[in-house]
Amino acid sequence: MMRLPKRLAPFVEAFEKVSLICQVDKFIIAAICDRESGGGVYLIPRGPGGKGDKGFGHGLMQIDSRYHAKWIQKTAWWEPEENILYGARLLRENLDYFKGDEFPAIAAYNCSRAKVANFVNMCWTDINVRNVLIDRLTTNDNYASDVLERAEKFRAASAFRAV
Repeated sequence: MMRLPKRLAPFVEAFEKVSLICQVDKFIIAAICDRESGGGVYLIPRGPGGKGDKGFGHGLMQIDSRYHAKWIQKTAWWEPEENILYGARLLRENLDYFKGDEFPAIAAYNCSRAKVANFVNMCWTDINVRNVLIDRLTTNDNYASDVLERAEKFRAASAFRAV
């Protein structure tokens, strides 16, 4: 059973379902949701139908209306599963583009695939240096590393409680 902080608990079923549909780690999806909106806690108004990022971010996964206007106009973006599914599809596209490399795929979710691709396409002898530089492109210079840390905490808590 997937165990998450109370603020994310109402969306466990959606994370699990969407994970299967998109073939994306459910803990990473939950971690992105937590980072983006705190499960809706950080949004105005609070909840899945709230907005953030100066009104540009929509819903739990903070789908940006500047880049995804058509989707926002034609769907019920405020519905948790719909919003989580779209966010997971964006992440899946990034994972495919970066050949399964989670770090740049997650960073690109935050700051765009084009920005991240410039760093990934360089020859790196040290992957850690690459990741630090990629993270510097993201919000608070730590988006991808923070999401991966959250995902690991969620995974560990779930494994611990399942015993």
